[in-house]
Amino acid sequence: MIRLTFILTIALFFAFSPINSDALDREQPAPVVRILPQYPANGLGREGEVELAFTINEEGRAVDIKVVAADPEGVFEQAAMDALKQWLYRPIELAGKPIAVTGVHERFRFLPPTT
Repeated sequence: MIRLTFILTIALFFAFSPINSDALDREQPAPVVRILPQYPANGLGREGEVELAFTINEEGRAVDIKVVAADPEGVFEQAAMDALKQWLYRPIELAGKPIAVTGVHERFRFLPPTT
């Protein structure tokens, strides 16, 4: 489940937004461009997973990317971050203007390439 934490305060949201909170809670960031990560050479045929937390800026780009979890550690993180930097999300709008959305999570699963 994707958790959203908006950069606007609740007071500003209710004071200036024509959107009700139920409708906004249902709106989820949706990637419109996804680039698959490259399996790293140091993966050595292993499977792995990486969970990233990040902010989607007003242009729909992932910024402030941080690793939340990685298994195994130190193998797939950079490949996941490199791929996510190329993704493009449909920006979330509030009162007709795009806003930054923090606390978004994506999970990447790595499988060894088949030969």
